[in-house]
Amino acid sequence: MKIGTAMTNLRNTFRTSVYIKIIDNITGQLRHRMESYSSLGTRFEIFKDLHDKDPHKINVEAKRLAELYPNDLDIDYLINKCLHFQGYMKFENIKYLKECFAYISNNDLKSTFPNLKIAMRIFLTIPVTSCSAERGFPALNRIKSEMRSTMGEGKLNSLMILYTASDVTSNVDLNSIFFFFNLVSSASTTTAISLVFCVGFVTVSQRHFRNSTVN
Repeated sequence: MKIGTAMTNLRNTFRTSVYIKIIDNITGQLRHRMESYSSLGTRFEIFKDLHDKDPHKINVEAKRLAELYPNDLDIDYLINKCLHFQGYMKFENIKYLKECFAYISNNDLKSTFPNLKIAMRIFLTIPVTSCSAERGFPALNRIKSEMRSTMGEGKLNSLMILYTASDVTSNVDLNSIFFFFNLVSSASTTTAISLVFCVGFVTVSQRHFRNSTVN
C-alpha cells in the first residue's frame, strides 16, 4: 500500500512539476510563433493577391510597409511601382511573390522596380534569419549526448555556436589559433593585447593581398 501511494505521489509530482510545465511552455511558444507569423503577414500584406488588388488597398498597404522600413523603401516610389508592376502581373499572368521576384530578376527590371525588389527580398529572406536557431535544436542532441551529460552550460553554448557556424569554423586555421593562445598564455596582458592587434593586422593584410591578387 505504501509503495502504491509513493508511486502515485511521484506520478503526480512528475505531472505537475514537469509534464504540465513542458506542455505550457510548448503551447506558449507555438502561440508566440503564430502571433509572429500573423504580424509578418500583416506587414507584407501588399504582396497578397497584388495582381488583383484595389488601388486604394495598394496605397494603404504599401505605405504601411514603407513606414516600417524607412531606410530601405520610399513611400511614394513604392506605391507607384506596385501599381505599375500590377500591370505586368496581369499581362504575364503572374500571381505569386516568388514568380514576381524571378520575373524582375530574369528580365533585368531591377532598375525599373528597385524599391519593389528590395521589399520582396526582405520578405523572402526573413525565414533565413531563423535557420541557425531552428537547426540548433537537432544539433543539441548530437552535442550533449549521454557521454557528455555533465557538460556545463557555458561549454555547451560555445559548442552550439561552433556547430551552427560550421561553414565559418571549418575554414579556420587551427595551427594559427594554437600558436596564438600559446603565446597569450605565457605573455603579460599588455603583450597579449599587442599580439591580438598584430594577428588582426596580419589577417586583414592577408585578405587584402588575396583579394588584390584575384582582382
